[in-house]
Formats: sequence, structure tokens, C-alpha cells
Amino acid sequence: MTDDSGWPAVRRYSGAALGRVAMPVGGIGTGCVSLGGRGQLRDRELFNRPAKGFTPDSFFCVRAADGEAVRTRVQSLPALLAAAAALCLAGAVTVLVLPGVTPLSVLLGAVLAGPAAAALVATVDEIAATGRAGVRSWWGRLRALWAFGIRHALLAAALLAVFLVALTVWRQRPEPRLLPSLGLSGGCAVLALSALPAVLALGAAREGRSGRLLWLCALHLLARRPLRFLAGPSLALLGVWAATAWSASLLLLVPAPVAVVMVTAVRTTTAETVTAEAAARPGGELPPQRRKSGESPSSAE
Repeated sequence: MTDDSGWPAVRRYSGAALGRVAMPVGGIGTGCVSLGGRGQLRDRELFNRPAKGFTPDSFFCVRAADGEAVRTRVQSLPALLAAAAALCLAGAVTVLVLPGVTPLSVLLGAVLAGPAAAALVATVDEIAATGRAGVRSWWGRLRALWAFGIRHALLAAALLAVFLVALTVWRQRPEPRLLPSLGLSGGCAVLALSALPAVLALGAAREGRSGRLLWLCALHLLARRPLRFLAGPSLALLGVWAATAWSASLLLLVPAPVAVVMVTAVRTTTAETVTAEAAARPGGELPPQRRKSGESPSSAE
């Protein structure tokens, strides 16, 4: 039979039948998932586990954004491209001056890339808050945050440099007594590098905060949702691998998505922290000063 639109159809389903009909999707030996009559995913059979009739709460959806919102974000692309180019330029200069991963190259990279990274994160945060950012706005952020970016990037780079020195000493003299210092310096370096994007995002959103308080806030958010904050570095490593495997020009496309992921992680985790604190208080409200600023519990003075 043929439906009203002229497309051939063997049989049409409607009403309660849509809850039973499903189209299997998948290859032989690769598992299976079915597309249900209402657009939901069902019958997920993975790792040789039969699951006919298993219908989790999942479905296809399409979100149509307002045309003006899309247009304003497209206008922010030059600012993101300029910020990404500045960050890539800083990395290229570091590689040309001090090639390889050494303590000195790590410190030089922090000095050159710290301001560019801080300005990029601040630009993405401005886009998230207002919907748009221009090249002039990015330039203003770069001038305002260059010292902030160097200071905090140098802190993380110094810990990484200490780990590289400890690793070099251990390679020359692999003695068991050097392992505790190697493990401690490596753990501190990984923790600092993981929290650094959150520090830059928090500092960009709250320019009045710096130092120990900012790092405590970042570590608190990292401890609450570690996977969210590891998504940014993972995406960065994937982009670097793609650039080395195919074309170095792909590096220009890496910084902006990484910054978007990190700013999103900071904003969502901060909102969840504020909501959790409000729910824990009698009456379910935050103190007036916290309610005005929208801060997380860890960012209180």
C-alpha cells in the first residue's frame, strides 16, 4: 500500500502498536539496538546479553535554536579564532626555542601560553554569559588577565618541572628511595594540571579572586565531578594526536572546543554545588550574599 505522501509502505502502525514495533539496528556480531515506534532506543543487546523488551529512558530529540542566538554566536567566531591562534603561536614559539619536554620548556610554555589561555577561557565565559564576544573584547581580556594567566600557569608548570627533574634523577639512579619523591611530585603535577583550566575559568568569571582561594575552589569542583574536568584535557590530547597524525593546521580547531568544555564543566558543577547547598539549608535558600553572587560553597571567603 502507499501512504498519503507517496512513499511506499508495507504496513503502517499507530496508537498502542507503536509501543511494540521496533527496527533492529546493528551488524552481525556487533551487538544490537532497536529503534522503537516512538523514536526511542530499546532492546540494547551488548556483550552477548539478550535484552529484548528492555526500554531505557532514551529517545531522539531535536532542539531548534533561535535564529538570533545562532547569529550572535557565529559573530563570536573571529574572537575564538584569534584566541586559538594566539595560544597556538605561544606553543609554536616554545617548541622552536626549547624543543622537547624539559623543565625549562615547560616553564617557558607557561609564561607564553598562560595569558593566551586565560584570555581564551575568559572569552568563552563571556560568550556563555552574554551570547557574544568580539576580537576587541578578547584583546581587552588578554591585556587584563596576562599577569593572572602567567602566575597560575607557572604554578602548575613548576610542579610539572619538579616532576621532570625527579624523573631524570630516577632514570640516572633508579633507587627505591627516590620513588616516594617521584610519585609525590607526579601526583601534584597531575592534580595541578587538571585543576588549572578550572582555575582560569573561575578567575575569568570572578576577577577579584586569586591565589589559594581560587585553587581550593577549583580542586573542590574537580573532586565533585572529576570526569567533567578530565574531558577537556582528553579532548586536547585527541586534538594534538590528530594534528600530528594528519595536519598541524588542525591545532587551530582544538583550543576553542576545549575551553568550551572546561567553562561548561565549571558552570554546571558550580550550579549543582549551589543547588545542593540550598537544599541542605533550612528553608532551601542560600544566604543573601551567596544568593546575589551565585557562588559555590567552596568560593566563599
